[in-house]
Amino acid sequence: MEEPKICDCSGKLNLDVEEIIFTADICPGCISIDSCVSLKLDTLSFNSKKVNLPDYFFTVKGSGLSVSGNGILTLHEDMPGKDTSVFYVLFLFESAYVKQNLASITFFNIDGIGAITAYSITFVAKQVNLKVTHRDTDPSEVFSFPVKKDIGKDIMIIVKDGQVEVREL
Repeated sequence: MEEPKICDCSGKLNLDVEEIIFTADICPGCISIDSCVSLKLDTLSFNSKKVNLPDYFFTVKGSGLSVSGNGILTLHEDMPGKDTSVFYVLFLFESAYVKQNLASITFFNIDGIGAITAYSITFVAKQVNLKVTHRDTDPSEVFSFPVKKDIGKDIMIIVKDGQVEVREL
């Protein structure tokens, strides 16, 4: 069993809308143990097996984290029920100015002949319930943020095999 590590930041994501469930608990309590990422759509499901330590960043527009790891992706459309081991990169951004937050995950698979395929899903929506924190810094102590504005539509963007699909949530 892997030893727990102290993280610089943590993040919690919960999106449950229509038939979409996207959750992430990254370094809960700033300890690497029990980190997990999962996503369920009508076309796929994903569960992390490993979550690496996250990187935190802060700008005057908000705070975010990125994390990578590996897990199991099951596509329900191409080859139903076939589990594929993949690498993933997760990016979470909690906006300081607008109600829509961002959650994006990209899966990478290298097949037996070395071909790389990528599948990306990005959500920009009010339904992206997200909290990103740094263990040493509270941005609200440094900056005074205005009331968040509601702008634009809530969307999901899917990029697969070079094809882009945009869905309103």
